[in-house]
Amino acid sequence: MNIDDLVSRYPRLYHLASSDAWESIKTHGLLSTAALAQRWEVPLTQYRELTARHRPESTVLHHKTFGRATIRDQRPMHPAMLRRALTDMPPEAWLQLLNSMVFFSPTTDRLERLHSAYQGVPALVLTLDTRSLVTAHLRDIRLSRLNSGAVRHINHHRGSTTFRTLDDFTYSTNNQVAELAVLNSVPNIQAHVLRAERRVGGQVIPLNL
Repeated sequence: MNIDDLVSRYPRLYHLASSDAWESIKTHGLLSTAALAQRWEVPLTQYRELTARHRPESTVLHHKTFGRATIRDQRPMHPAMLRRALTDMPPEAWLQLLNSMVFFSPTTDRLERLHSAYQGVPALVLTLDTRSLVTAHLRDIRLSRLNSGAVRHINHHRGSTTFRTLDDFTYSTNNQVAELAVLNSVPNIQAHVLRAERRVGGQVIPLNL
C-alpha cells in the first residue's frame, strides 16, 4: 500500500483523548503512554505499571511544570481474553508495544465505536489530514487490520505481525485498515489537525486550533 492508496480510502484520521487535553497536546504534541510517562517524569516503578500492565482505570499524572495529564484506561481489553488472543508474545510485551504508539481511527464509524466503549465519557476528538500526518511520519507509521484493544472476537488473534509498515500492508476487502499508529509521538500535531472538538453528552463544542 502506498500513501496515495491510503489517502484515497482514508482521507481523514481521528484521535480520541481526554476532554481537557487540548492545551497540553498543543504544547507537548500527541504522546504515546510511554512517551507521556517519560515526559511527566514518573518514577520507574510507576512507569513499568503504566506501560506493561493492564490499566483497569484511567490514571491521572501531575507534574509541577506541565500540570495534569490523563492516561486512559484499558477496560475494553480484558486480560484473560488478551492472553487467549496473543500468538507469539506475552501480554506484558503486547502492552508495551501498544503503549509505545499513538493511535488514530481511519473512519468516523470506528471513532464512534471507540467512543461508545467509554460509555459517553466527555472526550476530545481531533480530525487530522491523513496525507499531512503520514508524509511527516512515514517511517514511524504502522497499520493494523484489527482493533488492537478489542480482544473479544475469538478469531482476532494478534502478535508481533499485527502492526505493519505502509509498504508491508496489503489492502483488500478482507484486509482493511482498522487502526493507524505512529511510533512514540507526534510532536508537531497542530500541523496536521483540521478540527478539534470537545464532546460532552450530546454537545459538540468546537475548540480553537
